[in-house]
Amino acid sequence: MTTEDGTGIVHIAPAFGEDDLKLGRKYKLPFVQHVNIDGTIKPEIAELVGRQAKPKATNEEPKKHQETDIEVLKLIAHKGLLFAKEKYTHSYPHCWRTDAPLLNYAMSSWFIKVTDIKDKLVAENKKVNWTPQDIRDGRFGNWLDNARDWAVSRNRYWGAPLPIWKSEDGKDVEIVGSIEDLQEKVPDQIADIYIMRHGQSDKNILGIYDSDKDAYGLTERGIKEAETAGRALLGKVDVILSSPIRRARETAEIVSKLLDVPVHQVPELTEVDSGKWDGLRPQDIHDKSIYDTLPDSEWMSKARGETGESWGTVEERAYNAVREALKAYPGKRILFVTHGGVMVFALKSLKRLSVSRTKNLFNQDVFAAFARPVHVKIDLHTKKSFDFHRPYIDAFTWKNKEGKTMSRIPDVFDTWIDSGSMPFAQVHYPFENKQEFEKRGSALFPADFISESIDQTRGWFYTLLVQNTVLFGTSPYKNVAVTGLILAEDGRKMSKSLKNYPEVTDILDRFGADAVRYYLMSSPAVKAGELAFSEKGVDEVVKKILLRLKNVHTFFEIYEKESFKSESKSGKQETNARNSTNVLDKWILARLDEIAEEITIHLDTYELDKAGRPFSDFVDDLSTWYLRRSRDRFKGGDIDDKNQAVATLGYVLKELSKLLAPFMPFMAEDVYQGIREDGDPESVHLESWPYKKSWHSRIFGSRKPAILKEMEAVRQLVSFALEERSASGIKVRQPLGRLKVKSENLKGREELLDLVKDEVNVKEIIFDSTIEEQTSLDLSITPELQAEGIARDFIREVQDTRKELKLVPDDVVVIYISGDEKVVGIIQEHKELIGRQVNAQSISVETKEGKPFESEFGTLVFLVEKKEGVSFSCDQMYTSDKK
Repeated sequence: MTTEDGTGIVHIAPAFGEDDLKLGRKYKLPFVQHVNIDGTIKPEIAELVGRQAKPKATNEEPKKHQETDIEVLKLIAHKGLLFAKEKYTHSYPHCWRTDAPLLNYAMSSWFIKVTDIKDKLVAENKKVNWTPQDIRDGRFGNWLDNARDWAVSRNRYWGAPLPIWKSEDGKDVEIVGSIEDLQEKVPDQIADIYIMRHGQSDKNILGIYDSDKDAYGLTERGIKEAETAGRALLGKVDVILSSPIRRARETAEIVSKLLDVPVHQVPELTEVDSGKWDGLRPQDIHDKSIYDTLPDSEWMSKARGETGESWGTVEERAYNAVREALKAYPGKRILFVTHGGVMVFALKSLKRLSVSRTKNLFNQDVFAAFARPVHVKIDLHTKKSFDFHRPYIDAFTWKNKEGKTMSRIPDVFDTWIDSGSMPFAQVHYPFENKQEFEKRGSALFPADFISESIDQTRGWFYTLLVQNTVLFGTSPYKNVAVTGLILAEDGRKMSKSLKNYPEVTDILDRFGADAVRYYLMSSPAVKAGELAFSEKGVDEVVKKILLRLKNVHTFFEIYEKESFKSESKSGKQETNARNSTNVLDKWILARLDEIAEEITIHLDTYELDKAGRPFSDFVDDLSTWYLRRSRDRFKGGDIDDKNQAVATLGYVLKELSKLLAPFMPFMAEDVYQGIREDGDPESVHLESWPYKKSWHSRIFGSRKPAILKEMEAVRQLVSFALEERSASGIKVRQPLGRLKVKSENLKGREELLDLVKDEVNVKEIIFDSTIEEQTSLDLSITPELQAEGIARDFIREVQDTRKELKLVPDDVVVIYISGDEKVVGIIQEHKELIGRQVNAQSISVETKEGKPFESEFGTLVFLVEKKEGVSFSCDQMYTSDKK
């Protein structure tokens, strides 16, 4: 039947649909469940018994899902009950993992009565800060408004078992709150034992293998360790079983006197026989390292020291000692005093550990340490350590006061119960940390923030809120940062079958973890948006932030003087930087303060995308404006100004590394390690957050420093003027006479106007409110300006040659020139400027062959020679770095 035709009659199956069940109960319809939980038809329909109600279609049998439907039609027709049949296509739910058809199935279940606390859940949710905010009252709020009782039991084998025991008639119910509660009900089915290594002995000081029974006694330290262990076990032990080896006997006797309990020696607890290794230290044994790297099976079966015991033998005798002790001392709490290896393998057998997990035990303090008891609860049904999972937990039964046998119901918890229990389960509440956990505002509860994907609005976010509100009356989190889905670049869901995603390891190898992390953190995905993952986007992060910042850091390392570093103490860079009078230093520090405040505000509100965005612009400002405009200061002869520039750049880089640490932790650490001063923490990740609230109001507000506004004006003027240059076709290296500026907001600010002059390459700035545009360039070029342009072109050519030769800034060169007399004369006239810019000791007129330089006046040839006296011929310039 479809919505377009039919009788308007629909069949109702109360056993196989929630709405059908409600309707069936309302009108008292029969509850007929003729399908088993495994999807097979029950014997009630003899002709179809055992068939899958909805088989899975396969490649070989694409219509197999209709197989049972066809048999039903045949059966109805055979009985003369078929009125009509017709095919039509409709959607059907399938398992997303196996693609098998699904059946709704009415089952009995245990519930949390969420409807009783719905108003409280809504109220608690109102107190939570959600990012993005609309999810709180939208997607999540709507889910809470329509919340129904939560079915928390599952009819499965794996999972945390419901701790509910029922009587045979189903009338009596008991809930067990802990293993100790269960032990009180079945004291004859659970036992307590303690296993402990002896105290420190002389053998341990020597660091040798030795199984001599009486050779080594306890040291003074070992005696104290045994006494400490005894005090910790007061009231917990009824009998002590000890290895016959002297160091174990002495430990057991000390504990015995403190506890006033008997000691019995057990040969199976003796030291491991290490064969020919006895008397030797591990580092002196040639085949010890080979033995330790054996495959697990060989490691367990191979004799130690050729003639000694295997670990398999040790495990067998250690477990036998425990098992026999449980028989010999029923109802007693037993302490086993033995040796490290025996202790480890007793626990391997009791806890059903793999070989790899057993090897890890040797490295844990509790096993490497001396006289430190390990408590184990033993399931006397299995003679192994207590395991509350199925099937072991199902073996525990008891008689209640009425004499009825109490047995555990077979259900296990919905796994979301485990997830919702995380806040208190992770600290083992209420068995540990009870007072600290229940203290509001403590470090344990509630969480400052949690973060997960948007699909967790019906999962983790919800189960956390329900369970913790039920138990503690409050939400377990203060802030929720909701992430969105990461899609393939084509906008489709990433899928293994479609293979429409790049390999993670390949992306990390090519771009680095920092670039990927920042790309994701500054994307819509951190605010519940969808992100079509793009390798180009990651590559852009590398180029715009990582490489630029690396270049700035490298520049700083080149110009940082050893004298400055040797005198540095924590905070000196900041003092020197903030005392600088240079306008560029003041500006970059104001920009640093600005982004520090902006990043902090957005991190405080968990708007991670907004918090990450200022880095790109700031690194661009630092690299392409501050550093480029300051290069002459680093190279210049004004030592005070140079030191201020170095101090400022160093301080900015260090503070930037702190801000960058949550977004690009590896790059931040790399920068920080190259700049940290005496007294600074060892890592940027141990530093305090750099933002200081006393600096400014929210993003400076009305108190935004004038220098920021002024520098914006400077850069805007430069942009307008350079556009004029570009339109006229006059290159920037060619000086021009004057620039007219319409606005007078920079009038009298000579430091800032000098920046405009240098950047636009003009000799003079004139304020003229009558011009139509914001700026107007005088494009006429005098012979003097033309000559200076040639000199600047020459500077660029020499700098390019220096780069080809891989010279560092400190390398001093000698320049020989020949060619057009007029051009040579211009270079000679400007040789002081040229020499300062290219770090040349001298510029001489020579006739040697060198690098050709094309100018308007013909071909000019120059040859660069390093100061140390090593000459570079024309061929050498292009074939080698330095010779």
